[in-house]
Amino acid sequence: RKRAKKRKIAAEMIQSSRNGDGYECEATQNWGGNVNFRGKLVVPESLASLQDQARTASTPIRVVGRGHSFSPVSECAGGTLLSLAKLNKVEIFVAPSPSVPMGSITIQGGTTYSEVIQYLGEHGALRNLPSCPQFTVAGAIATGTHGSGVHIQNLAADVSMIEFVI
Repeated sequence: RKRAKKRKIAAEMIQSSRNGDGYECEATQNWGGNVNFRGKLVVPESLASLQDQARTASTPIRVVGRGHSFSPVSECAGGTLLSLAKLNKVEIFVAPSPSVPMGSITIQGGTTYSEVIQYLGEHGALRNLPSCPQFTVAGAIATGTHGSGVHIQNLAADVSMIEFVI
């Protein structure tokens, strides 16, 4: 019965990720149901809101993604869990061309691979994918997530620029 409950929680979190809703409650748990994260959950909807929330949040502050970690690294009881789930827009897409063979894409920090696949798949610009498309691109880059294939670099190898909010 406990295992069935964990599967249900995992399915709900994955579905939530696919819908782009992210976590909107303070009871956060990884998809396997074996790690809980406590803290005040903040889900900004704009860059200005993110900057304001980061400035005024209780410390420690931990950025949380889509709940695929098996580590309590995001635990911050008494602090702030910062979710980028609503900062998930594709801002600029440049299709591949002779001058830019791979094309380029500019995305917000909470964008998942499933959200960018629709922009890049048709144009052949995404050569490497993680096994779980609900991973955020930022999370995959930060954790060294690999794609498929022995001779393919990790997903961060496709990044040409990152802008940080500090």
